[in-house]
Amino acid sequence: MIVSEGNAPERVLAAYALMELVEERPELLEKVEVIWVDSGYDGDKFALAVWLMIQAHVEVMRRTNKEFEVLPKRWVVERTFGWFNQ
Repeated sequence: MIVSEGNAPERVLAAYALMELVEERPELLEKVEVIWVDSGYDGDKFALAVWLMIQAHVEVMRRTNKEFEVLPKRWVVERTFGWFNQ
């Protein structure tokens, strides 16, 4: 488990968490090819860090307008976390 201050950048914490996972349980990441993220994780440096650690591509799920819309693939993640929280 990783605990950090609330004002830490999302990309830095995600890269750190991924690095910890690579060290502790690399078998969990062997088949990962794509990581879907929201716009908080956008950036070439984060994508490069992911590629260097696990050779996976980062796809940012962006909103196309300001109104509510179900974003492709993102609802799958949100639904899964909803099940975990039950």
